[in-house]
Amino acid sequence: MRRTSGPGEPSASLETLVAVALNPRGDGIAVIRLEKEKLKEQAAKTPPDVSFRKLKDVAVLKIPVLVEKSVGQVRDVLVQMPERLIVDLRGNAGGAFDTIARVAEPFLQPSAVVVTLVSHEGTSDYVTPGPDGKRRRAAFVVLVDEETNSGALALAAALVDHTKAKVAGRLAKRISGTVTTLRPLSLDRGKLGDGYVRFPTGGLKRPNGALLADGLKLDIPVNATGEAAVAEAVKAFK
Repeated sequence: MRRTSGPGEPSASLETLVAVALNPRGDGIAVIRLEKEKLKEQAAKTPPDVSFRKLKDVAVLKIPVLVEKSVGQVRDVLVQMPERLIVDLRGNAGGAFDTIARVAEPFLQPSAVVVTLVSHEGTSDYVTPGPDGKRRRAAFVVLVDEETNSGALALAAALVDHTKAKVAGRLAKRISGTVTTLRPLSLDRGKLGDGYVRFPTGGLKRPNGALLADGLKLDIPVNATGEAAVAEAVKAFK
């Protein structure tokens, strides 16, 4: 769900969605050469599923991507919210803001701001829908790595700001706190031309009002990978 204010609603063009999906990191102006077959190949890939498992008194929810099917999968596995939950966002580079807000629904109260987009057209608050179910109090630890960025980092920040979740793992050296748009260089907008120009069109703010580009505070730095990283994240509950 989106709430807007300002002279107009920010538009989400196909070029914007492609920019966020293909390269959520990086600001400034750049020329990107894209092959049509490569775009088709990436669009045809089946995104991985959300997974859920229990480790004694702690549960682990792995969200590898933030796409439409992730909404229902997260909701299904969290019908009964565990008291202690690790939200594993490692390798997740983000997704569409409406989708992120809906993924956050089981964790937060209805109409809670997940992320705010600020642009020359005004501001847009992406909030959780609801009420669509009962939220339970739980303790959360968000597990991140160098590939956790953009919308996934916004989801992590929302859990920190609204639920006092702790953050474990490693942060990307360059945080993507902007929304970039791709515009084709070709005059024929219906086809892929020689390349695209990418430029920033908006900035992202977390629920507490801070810029997402400023990053998150790590409560528990974790250099380990795989299951060893999960074991380190469990320590944040103690």
